[in-house]
Amino acid sequence: MTIDAKASCSGLDVARVAMDLKAPKEPAIGFDTVSGGSRMAEHETDAAARRLTTAVLVLLIAVVACKPTAQAASDDVPSPEAVTNELERDRGHRRDDPSHSAGGVAETAYDEERRFRSRSPKGLSESYFSCLKRTNYRAVESASCVSSEIERQDARLNRLYGELMEALGEDGKDDLRQSQRAWIKLASSDMELESHIYGNEIVENAQKHENRLFRICERANLLEKYLDTVEL
Repeated sequence: MTIDAKASCSGLDVARVAMDLKAPKEPAIGFDTVSGGSRMAEHETDAAARRLTTAVLVLLIAVVACKPTAQAASDDVPSPEAVTNELERDRGHRRDDPSHSAGGVAETAYDEERRFRSRSPKGLSESYFSCLKRTNYRAVESASCVSSEIERQDARLNRLYGELMEALGEDGKDDLRQSQRAWIKLASSDMELESHIYGNEIVENAQKHENRLFRICERANLLEKYLDTVEL
């Protein structure tokens, strides 16, 4: 006989399980003689004893099996006070976290844009920042934004270089030419150095790409400052 202690612990009445698992009643045997009736009575007494023993064993096994299960279930269920406290802590975290508040997503995007603007040199175009915003400021996705802005800043640098060259006298033009050549050499050296510093992974290449953009923009800003001074 197999006893399923798990089933008896899943909401079933233990006593009912025990009764259902009793040994089946022995079929009566028809004896007409006195001795035969005596043997039948003895046989049924033994069967009743076996059924009683089986019921007691089932009850004992069920009690032993259910006790740790009930204890474990009691340990897993939090008290009403614990549930209330957890809900209050969650509400507090949501109130303190701007991303869970009304307009929290917009505030997070605004903070990200402000962070990028604060660490970027002046002179970068609004098209660049709009492009970054569309990529959610992810380094790999924003590589095309950096490439496009490098083209714009390179064109700006060449324009300012030509205007400053026209605004200077002969001696100034030669000095500007030497200065620009020195800057190009320095920028190339910086790019070679950064290959050793950042490596050649995708994210590191994106960082080097951005550094190049910033160098061109900063050089253009300097030439623009020179040009404004000469034209005064």
